Amino acid sequence: MIKQLNTLLLVALTFTTNTVFAEASNSEDNLSSQSNDEWEDSDDWGDEDSFSSTQISGFLEARSGIRLQNDNHQKKASINELRLKTELAHSFESFDIKFNADFVADSVADKQALDLQTGHGFMDLRELYINFSPKDNIDLKIGRQIMTWGTGDLVFINDLFSKDWRSFFNGRDTQYLKAPSDAIKTSLYFNVFNLDAVYIPKYNSDRFINGERLSYQNSTNLPMQAKLPDNDSELSMRAYRSFGAAETALYYYQGHTKSPAGFNQKANKAVFPKLKVYGASIRKPLAKGIFNAEIGYRQLSTPQDASIIYSKDNEWRALLGFEQEIAKELTASVQYYVEVRKNQDNRHLTTLRLQKQMMQQKLQLSVFNFYSPNQKDGYLRLNASYKYNDDLKLEIGSNAFYGNSNQGFFSQFKDNNNLYGAIKLSF
Repeated sequence: MIKQLNTLLLVALTFTTNTVFAEASNSEDNLSSQSNDEWEDSDDWGDEDSFSSTQISGFLEARSGIRLQNDNHQKKASINELRLKTELAHSFESFDIKFNADFVADSVADKQALDLQTGHGFMDLRELYINFSPKDNIDLKIGRQIMTWGTGDLVFINDLFSKDWRSFFNGRDTQYLKAPSDAIKTSLYFNVFNLDAVYIPKYNSDRFINGERLSYQNSTNLPMQAKLPDNDSELSMRAYRSFGAAETALYYYQGHTKSPAGFNQKANKAVFPKLKVYGASIRKPLAKGIFNAEIGYRQLSTPQDASIIYSKDNEWRALLGFEQEIAKELTASVQYYVEVRKNQDNRHLTTLRLQKQMMQQKLQLSVFNFYSPNQKDGYLRLNASYKYNDDLKLEIGSNAFYGNSNQGFFSQFKDNNNLYGAIKLSF
């Protein structure tokens, strides 16, 4: 079944691409406006009339960083790369197409061979999709795309799309926390509610911490060996609607844990248990700010082999958040997050974000702190960026993990504290 669906996806892409380019040779200049997904980065592709020709944008960025302590298992440089992003978009009468890729020269990476799933190599293909509407109330997006939903601020409960934690902890731009997936996304619009369904024919894990560029607490000090699920797919669904100013949603996910959550003692490899998630969220104005709440129940399958041990159990996850502008161009947001486990200790987490804009919004200062009161560890992100003009941007920041024990989630990464800087030239 999976092979048939993969074949169907390939045929659909081939057919649609051929149709698009055949249409391009005969199309006129009255083109439909491009539709962007909710939560997707809103890049400026120009005025509506400009869609008669392909739009090209991107940037050239140099980014370097160093570790703030010695680590015998890692290089002193935490990041040292030159990145060229190229985005191309074109709207035809019946189709939108988009290409988005980063070409990277990375001197820190040990693996240079191209691997689009893990992000290794000279190119990270971020997006390559075709978007069209076969009916007035149906949108289809087929191909490589970046997706996200949910209400959390850097805390994810019902967003089970792939994340790139190596980029996030190493000091890349926050946009690279979202990893791409090869998927078919169907959006249905009804009078009572709307429905998004995302089918990923081949399971796509997180770009998780495995010891390659970031150290973590383990007994061997060797990179983690993991066995990805074979020939398994993923399905994510969201039904959503608004009640006045309140935005509500129900969620469902079927697939596997996105990062390793168990160990096969026979194979001596980490495993990804099968997972189902049921959830809900709400986001609404409250007082002078925005309130959000989200909940999800994670159900793991029973191991089929006695040699497989899961590191996690079924659990509830819940989140409460509030955001408000507390002074002129100064925004604060707080969150409380909890994981309630049946046979393990619960995990509690609080977050605080402060964001200040100055100098006619050219200078932006940001502080984001994660802190677990029961594990007594945390993670502090500091960032300052200055937009010299419309094209040139300077940035400096740091990632700092803290805690007295190596058993906490964040404190196990203490050897990865780093300071980084970047120069970005957009076009």
